[in-house]
Amino acid sequence: MKLRTFLTAGGVGALLVLGTGAKRGVGKGKIEELVLEADDCGHWTAQVTAKGKGILTLTEGNDTVAEWEIDGKADVSVSGTAAPEQTVRVVVQVGRGEPVEKSVEIPMMATTWQITPEDALVAEHKEIRFNVRVSTLCEVTRLTFDAAIRQTGVVREGQFLGLGDGWFVAPGESKGVYDIDVVLREAGVVLSRRSIFYEVGDVDQDRDGHKNPRAGGKDCDEGDPSVFPGATELNNGKDDDCDGMIDE
Repeated sequence: MKLRTFLTAGGVGALLVLGTGAKRGVGKGKIEELVLEADDCGHWTAQVTAKGKGILTLTEGNDTVAEWEIDGKADVSVSGTAAPEQTVRVVVQVGRGEPVEKSVEIPMMATTWQITPEDALVAEHKEIRFNVRVSTLCEVTRLTFDAAIRQTGVVREGQFLGLGDGWFVAPGESKGVYDIDVVLREAGVVLSRRSIFYEVGDVDQDRDGHKNPRAGGKDCDEGDPSVFPGATELNNGKDDDCDGMIDE
């Protein structure tokens, strides 16, 4: 966990280095206020106003992360980072005084991402490429993702072309519908999850030589072999040539 400590007002004699033998539990005081906040990028901040004389201790979870020697009133602040969906629990206490505790849950990182195609059809024994685009206002350094196919257990590591643009390839095995669970991570920490599906099947059902749009083709009627891009337009109430117009 990364931490930053700040001394923001008078009354603080020293920020003690952990492990230096400072006598915890010495003195007594009162915690007047504890404010604990978290943002959408995994950062949390604890602001403490205390009054008394002795050792002011701040713990997060089971770890003591900061200690101060105070004499009078003191305002201090500690900031750190935590993984999304983790609960940060902070306890502050002056000497033998009454401890004050607060908790905050770290939200999922403010991230938007898109996987295309969303509803794809691929022929048997062919691979399909999915494109991934990620955008975030948070600082990221090691953005990765992987895609796991539920029905087969196959896991494909994603490849980023640059920050925020990537892709992965899924196999087209036997006919059926396949679910993919995609997990986005920053420096190994899960940021977000997304589920998509694709189908393996016949990409040209009417055998007119033109693929289903879900397979990247432009055939506007896979149930009629006389309808396909480039067909002769007839006066029959159909869009025979798939140009979006009927009997033009």
